[in-house]
Formats: sequence, C-alpha cells, structure tokens
Amino acid sequence: MELTFSDKDGDVIALRRGSSASRVDYIVNGELKIKDALLEPGPLTSSLQLTGIDRSDWKYKFSNGSFRDTIIDCTIPADPSDAAKALTLTDS
Repeated sequence: MELTFSDKDGDVIALRRGSSASRVDYIVNGELKIKDALLEPGPLTSSLQLTGIDRSDWKYKFSNGSFRDTIIDCTIPADPSDAAKALTLTDS
C-alpha cells in the first residue's frame, strides 16, 4: 500500500508500508529518506512526523550504513486529507 502527495514545500512525498504494519518507508522526491519510519501525527495541524535513520545522509551512504543518524522529519501535505490517509497506512 502506498500514498503519494505533494507537501506545502512542493516536494513529492511517497509513503509505503514498511517491513511491519506499524512502520512506513518515507520517500522524498524519489529518494528514500527513512526506511521503516515511525509515523505519527505532527505538532502542527494536518502535519506528519516521521522518525528513523536518515538514509539520504552522505555519512550513511559513505559508511555503507555504519553511521546511523536518527532524525525526526515533519511534513505538511498540501491537502489536509492526505495526512489522515497517511495515518491509516500503519493501521493493523
């Protein structure tokens, strides 16, 4: 299951169910940002908060995954209904 939407910054965001039902893969403009991210409602109205290992970081890539930087990223879908749809991706 996958959901694709534009955020308020104009980025194309794709969320797809991760390796477990409670996690998602977070893809920004076609590049995997976080694999198996924890997805939660964000601090702002209709925002999404994603927590996990930043796979887009050059240090992660250079070290072949040995360097792991945990990040918290927030995105606000341009269409607020996409935030509600995204949260259903982690429903069991």
